[in-house]
Amino acid sequence: MTAPHSQPDAGVNADPLAPYDAVLLCNYGGPDGPGAVLPFMRNATNGRGIPDERLMEVATHYENYGGVSPIIARTNELMGALQNQLRTLGSQVPIYLGNRNWHPFFADTLRALVHAGHRRILMLPTAAYASYSGCRQYREDVWAARQKLIDEGVVGAEELTVERAPLYYDDPGFIAANAQAVERAIDELKQQGHKKPHLLFVTHSIPMGMQAATENVGRDYASQHLEHIEALLNQLGGAQDLEWELSYCSRSGPPQAKWLEPDVNDSIERLASEGVKSVVVAPIGFIQDHMEVVHDLDTEAAETAAECGIGFARAATAGVDEKFISGLAALLVGRAARARAGADPDLTGHAWHDEPTKCCLPRPGATPQPAISQADLGQPQSPKSTESTVSHSASKENAMTTESAHPHAHGGHPGHPGHGGGHPGHGGGHPGHPGHGAHPTGHEDGPADPRDHEVDYQEVNAKEHFFLHAVFTDTRDLQTQREQREGASDLAKEIEEAIAATGTQVRGFYNVEGFKAGADFMVWFYADSADKVQAAYRALRTSKLGQYLKPVWNAMSAHIPAEFDASHLPACLAGAAPRRWLAVYPFVRTLDWYYLNPNRRRAMLREHGMNGRDYLDVKVSTLAAFALGDYEWTLSLEADTLDRVMGVLRKQRAVEARVYTRIDTPFYTGERMELEDWLRR
Repeated sequence: MTAPHSQPDAGVNADPLAPYDAVLLCNYGGPDGPGAVLPFMRNATNGRGIPDERLMEVATHYENYGGVSPIIARTNELMGALQNQLRTLGSQVPIYLGNRNWHPFFADTLRALVHAGHRRILMLPTAAYASYSGCRQYREDVWAARQKLIDEGVVGAEELTVERAPLYYDDPGFIAANAQAVERAIDELKQQGHKKPHLLFVTHSIPMGMQAATENVGRDYASQHLEHIEALLNQLGGAQDLEWELSYCSRSGPPQAKWLEPDVNDSIERLASEGVKSVVVAPIGFIQDHMEVVHDLDTEAAETAAECGIGFARAATAGVDEKFISGLAALLVGRAARARAGADPDLTGHAWHDEPTKCCLPRPGATPQPAISQADLGQPQSPKSTESTVSHSASKENAMTTESAHPHAHGGHPGHPGHGGGHPGHGGGHPGHPGHGAHPTGHEDGPADPRDHEVDYQEVNAKEHFFLHAVFTDTRDLQTQREQREGASDLAKEIEEAIAATGTQVRGFYNVEGFKAGADFMVWFYADSADKVQAAYRALRTSKLGQYLKPVWNAMSAHIPAEFDASHLPACLAGAAPRRWLAVYPFVRTLDWYYLNPNRRRAMLREHGMNGRDYLDVKVSTLAAFALGDYEWTLSLEADTLDRVMGVLRKQRAVEARVYTRIDTPFYTGERMELEDWLRR
């Protein structure tokens, strides 16, 4: 899966991440609830033959966190910070998350990328150092996920190209963030009277075979850490007076297996026996507070230090430190510049790391498995494109419909906080103007779609917008149906002109027959006043067709500026073109929802939104309905295929915000059709 060795210059106004159209953040993953802990542990130890009894011993580490790994929240923070930094640099390229051991798995994320129209992806693992588990295994995972989609027949999967971003253990931003964290930990101990703490740098242990494999290319796993430490110490004032060493944590496997040592706890005990009075434990091998940090260091290592009677301070991980995030963003932008210049896609900026037959093997002499960005492994080559080329099967555009959409329209991320309710599905798209801030749920823009267009959110919010979803039963007898089928063209034109005369637009006519008894036909009206919508409804009802349409369900709604982000709009106003399929339903929040602390609501809605980020292609409109009928909100989901509408709702069944919903039915779902086609069906 190598890219062409030459790319046209993107130009001064191009996205700085071009030719890449998405970033894939590769992560280890972690359980997201008590029921997920054991399945996650089984995934993480797959093939090692570890019995469940042993896994359950390790699973107890998650009990203090409600069965939820801290890696989930920390990764969401990282994605949000990095996405914001890329926006600051002028990039609209979205970031997707893929996990090795828990949802969203790589295959699910690649499927979402393909459906959203992405084709050339820049991959960024959350492991800063090169080793099999931190580098090549991620590349193999992504390759296998891509092949799985191809085997399933997913259209576009073969066109998917994934290229690895450079290593960043030696990135100045990462070094600076860790140096600052160590300095703060030193100051913490000094305030407790410990004048000269011992620096204990810690990283994740790996098997000796894996370490030996990294030695084959001249920059082994341990040496990378020593290089990082040396650069870090150069930024510490008075560091030359401090003793330091590198130790390890989180080894696993049978006791007889050889892993890198010494263990951090053994180091603390030895240092205490040597008269050391305090230690700064600096987890430089981790970029975030994973379970290995909060349990192995904050709990076990801290307890060991307390038992030994020595002072203990744990330095922070880089996390979302501004210097670290800026460094990562610059790393991605630099990689994109190399791609535009025609650099070999195997080259990452570390020559010793780019040898595909040697680098990052699980053990010396192991046979390299197929992996992305490895031209020498003989994988099938796929065509590349710097544009999104997703194929859509959209229905014909209605002549009266003027909405078409903004190129970065959002997909369905249930739980947009801005529309007050934020049930499944937030608004539809970002206006795409300079300085637009990040969406509070952490979601970002979807890929450009030629059907969509940009809008100015301030102009939209300055006007009134009213909508009506009207569902009918078709009571025509067979003779009337035949007659109207024969005159379908004239009848459709008559109805459309009558509606247009009221100043009302129709986003779509929908065939809903068969989905539920008693519903055959649905219309989605839109105007800048409620009385115009009423007039359009009346024009339809008094037409030759409307005389036979018996009302089943009506839902009037309106747009109000989003609660947490006024720039975030429902898809139907954000420039998103109508899609082939529509599902609409109302919802009502529980009475206590609005009494919750706003930060609490925001947190739940962020989780809701992040949970739906695999469905950026679904266009979502959350509209206010309180006082206009029996509901608080009306939610519309539009997509090119029905499975995508179903998928985003299935994805949201278990999020916490749903607990605060007391009504979320009825559903009306159907295919968008020209009125003439509906009459002729």
